[in-house]
Amino acid sequence: MKISVSKPNTVLLAAALRKARVVEARAIANDIFRGVKDTTPVDTGTAKRGWRLLTKSKNYEIVNNVPYIGVLDQGRSFRDGQMRGSTQAPKGMTGPTLRQLRTRKRAR
Repeated sequence: MKISVSKPNTVLLAAALRKARVVEARAIANDIFRGVKDTTPVDTGTAKRGWRLLTKSKNYEIVNNVPYIGVLDQGRSFRDGQMRGSTQAPKGMTGPTLRQLRTRKRAR
């Protein structure tokens, strides 16, 4: 069997790989965004509504500027003037989301 690779074919292949990488990066960013948003505990809904998926050039950034988002992501909440363990997201949001995505990726 003879396989020949010509320069035009390698250019097309490189372009296809670049496009696939962009599509996959966007899919991963969307999965993470949906995961952290879906697992964010809700009292007033402010923290859940605070999630944003930003596109910067070819990079994606997931942000939440709610001042207490770090506390929630540590599995805690501030209720009745006291810091307490979160009953809705005791393990936070980002850790469980990333673990779930890693597990799902291994299963492919």
